[in-house]
Amino acid sequence: MCHSFCVRRIFAALWLSCAFIAPTAIAADVTSTPPSGGGFTVTDSTGTIDRFRVDEGGDVTIPGLPGAADADTATCFDSTTGQLGPCAAAAGGGDLDFANFYALMPPDNAATVASGGDVDFPQDGPNSGGGITRLGVDSFNLAAIGTYQVMFQVSVSEPAQLVLTLDGVDLAYTVVGRATGTSQLTGMALVNTSSANSVLTVRNPPGSPTALTVTPLAGGTSPVSAHLVITQLR
Repeated sequence: MCHSFCVRRIFAALWLSCAFIAPTAIAADVTSTPPSGGGFTVTDSTGTIDRFRVDEGGDVTIPGLPGAADADTATCFDSTTGQLGPCAAAAGGGDLDFANFYALMPPDNAATVASGGDVDFPQDGPNSGGGITRLGVDSFNLAAIGTYQVMFQVSVSEPAQLVLTLDGVDLAYTVVGRATGTSQLTGMALVNTSSANSVLTVRNPPGSPTALTVTPLAGGTSPVSAHLVITQLR
């Protein structure tokens, strides 16, 4: 005979069913408290395959994800609250910002670049419209602290060197040079910034023996380009 004990069990089952089926009607959250060392698990209808598990330490596992079909929308979590949601534009990998600045000779860089002077890249190419912007014809702002890939190429008429500068300081590991010949000066380096709004330039190093002629019409009759391409990696 069950009597009142069975009635209480039926009432409890109905209450739990309502709590899960219509949570908006319940003012308080439903809390599951596993025993020490246990976790919270949702299984399939057979009770043998885990679909979702939260361990006692808070680790969340969805065992079916590795074998699930690919989807085209990334999901991220807020590192402060743990809330899941769509990823921000910069999250989930990929380049954060990019910009291409360039010059055409002629008419750009008509004057020679003196020792200690910076090469002009006065024209704007494709860019992300984000945190890599120009401050002038020869200086460029890196808004965010991070790591940037910087590539440049310039045609010059003399034996020459060029170096990247950050906040006015030559980055010695970025120097490129050419002793003879007529090839372009090209450089590529990773640059780390430690402060917001750092300023980058491409410079004829101080102490260079000659001013540099950025060659107009190099190799033909069309204006020749020089490029500075900056990509924020992280």
